[in-house]
Amino acid sequence: MTLVIKVEQLFNALAIDATLRPAFGGCLVGLLGLITPQVLSSGHGALHRELLMNYPPQTVVAPLVAGWSG
Repeated sequence: MTLVIKVEQLFNALAIDATLRPAFGGCLVGLLGLITPQVLSSGHGALHRELLMNYPPQTVVAPLVAGWSG
C-alpha cells in the first residue's frame, strides 16, 4: 500500500493532464503485461502457480518481512 501512495504522489507531481492519466496508466500496465501476463488478472492464478512452486522458505518469507518493515 505504501507503493500505491508513492505512485499516486508521483502522478500528482507529473505535469500530465488528468484526462490522460488513465491512458498513461493503462499503457504502463500493458507494458508490464508483456513481461508478466499475471498483472492483467485478479492475481489468483499467479498466486496458485507460485504456491505450487517449491520455493525455499527464505524466498517465501522475504516479501512478508519486506512489507512489514516498510
